[in-house]
Amino acid sequence: MLYSPVTAAEIWHGARPQEHGAIEALLGVMTCVSIDAEIGPCAGDYLRQYAKSHHVELGDALIAATAAVHSLVLWTRKPKALSNETPHPLLSRTAAVIPFNRSIRVAGHS
Repeated sequence: MLYSPVTAAEIWHGARPQEHGAIEALLGVMTCVSIDAEIGPCAGDYLRQYAKSHHVELGDALIAATAAVHSLVLWTRKPKALSNETPHPLLSRTAAVIPFNRSIRVAGHS
């Protein structure tokens, strides 16, 4: 599994001290995909196109661009982004979108 450094920042931002070990264990078995010269412009395009109309913020644009550039499956816990009525334009540009609604438990951590 891969993750964006933006995702790591979002996780760490909301982490409680008692969750640090589980987060370190989770991220330790995953690979971080760097934000590079190809992802930056793609994210900028997304922001230009969708920031006002869909309230896309920099973090989400970077995560979506990472998935799109590398043809990755994007997992999200944002139910509005998965709405069938008005699908989010960033999600239609990734290989696939999987709703993720369960908590992750890492062996040895609660």
